[in-house]
Amino acid sequence: MANLHDAYDNTGGELQRDLEPIVGWHKAAVVETERKAPNDKGNSSLMVKFKVMEGKFEGRECSKFLQLWNSSAEATSIANRELNSICNATGILRSSLQDSDMLIGRPIMVLFGPQKDKPQYSEPKGYKALNAMPAGQQHSSGTSQGSQPGTSGAGTSGAGAPWKRSA
Repeated sequence: MANLHDAYDNTGGELQRDLEPIVGWHKAAVVETERKAPNDKGNSSLMVKFKVMEGKFEGRECSKFLQLWNSSAEATSIANRELNSICNATGILRSSLQDSDMLIGRPIMVLFGPQKDKPQYSEPKGYKALNAMPAGQQHSSGTSQGSQPGTSGAGTSGAGAPWKRSA
């Protein structure tokens, strides 16, 4: 048992709010990057954490794990395409990206949607430069604008998604 007398005060404190999944295009910025330690198979990933900058979901954070160091060539290829999309949206040429921290603080538009196996959680699915969004699509409300043709980024839904193609 833990005595909470000195650590907890339940008078007038804020309650935890219900966290609905983040969906649609939102202005966000990378706030953290980290290479994760290898798993038991020796695979490692780059964690890229985004923070929504305005609107209904302002302040919410959502991470993407890019399998850049993976024994699966397909997983590595998908991760490289997604990192290319993030770099393109931030205006950083992939060839000039020396450290993942170069991505931090650059606002872009991020398409958020439900995770495939855990739809109650969100994940980044597409990336665009702020000026690439049509005026009616840039929004800070919590309403979903949906995916538009020509979305830049791996993970966008549709028949053209690389993981949905048959070999």
